[in-house]
Amino acid sequence: MIRTNVITNCLGAAMLLLATSCASSGIYNAGMYKGRHGGIKYTIQPDKRMHHVEKGKNGRLTYDSAELVVVAEDERLKINGQDCGPLSEGDHLEITDIGTVLVNGERRGDSMTNSRVNRARLKARQEYVDGLMEYDRQQG
Repeated sequence: MIRTNVITNCLGAAMLLLATSCASSGIYNAGMYKGRHGGIKYTIQPDKRMHHVEKGKNGRLTYDSAELVVVAEDERLKINGQDCGPLSEGDHLEITDIGTVLVNGERRGDSMTNSRVNRARLKARQEYVDGLMEYDRQQG
């Protein structure tokens, strides 16, 4: 059990390191990412458990956490795989610490948080973690 906790803690630390290193052109301060990428301004208050922020060379901005995936690309916003409307240059995308997505102060994608797609994604992630724990248990 102790070994499993160590592996879980190490995985969490690795994900946090990866998430903070991927936010290279923005500012990470006091648990929040702020910056500009692909013509849009963004403010991200990430999930405290596990998250990943990636800024692609083509202007794509991705936030991925246990319950929420937000992709801003080609002047469109997708939340958990569903198109949630347009984005224009100069728009302000905000992701709150409770998983609310706002564009210029207006909510987008509220119905997506408990969607079938998101539940399936969470189940797959849990099965993956369970598999890691089972592997660790078998290794002794």
